[in-house]
Amino acid sequence: MELKPPPGAADRPTPSAASRWFRRESVSLGEIALQTFSVVLGILLALGIDGWKRDREQKQDVEDAMRAVRTELAANREALKRNHDHLIAVENDLRAKDIGKTGTELACNQYKGWSGTGMALLVSAAYQTAIATQAFAHMEFARAQTIAAAYGLQAAYLDYLGKIIDVILRGGAMPPESCAGILDELARFADTLDSAYAKAIDAPAGAGPAAP
Repeated sequence: MELKPPPGAADRPTPSAASRWFRRESVSLGEIALQTFSVVLGILLALGIDGWKRDREQKQDVEDAMRAVRTELAANREALKRNHDHLIAVENDLRAKDIGKTGTELACNQYKGWSGTGMALLVSAAYQTAIATQAFAHMEFARAQTIAAAYGLQAAYLDYLGKIIDVILRGGAMPPESCAGILDELARFADTLDSAYAKAIDAPAGAGPAAP
């Protein structure tokens, strides 16, 4: 038995493949809103986790840098104290021997009682490493400034000590009181540096990160 199409079916246009893709279907606005919210929430959570992880790593870097810097400053402070005590001892020895009455001026290292200026081994490896790893970029400005001031003064002290040693090694004659005065001035400089060390070691952590 042959099946015949219903009346008028032959007159209806056959939908093309392209038109079938664009058929309108009912879409729930609630579903769209829920999907959009889920995507946005996922992005925000990912960004939040990444920021939390980055902040934690930066905080750990700052703590590691400060631990190394404090250890280095404490060692420098001990070395400076030994050198300071040596300077004071030589200065007192020069003044006590009353050698200026001879009327003859000598180079400082030729007077009896002179045992040299000594040399404080003051290093800055931890400080330079903290700079290279940008740990100070995530530290409070005041705290970083206090540490930088201590190391800046340390560099000035070593430079001054080097110049004094150079003058002494040249062998220029001067009164013993002048030689003792040089040591006294250097010892006072060491006192100032020691105060800067103490301030940097005790520098407290602030409440927020360093300003960008």
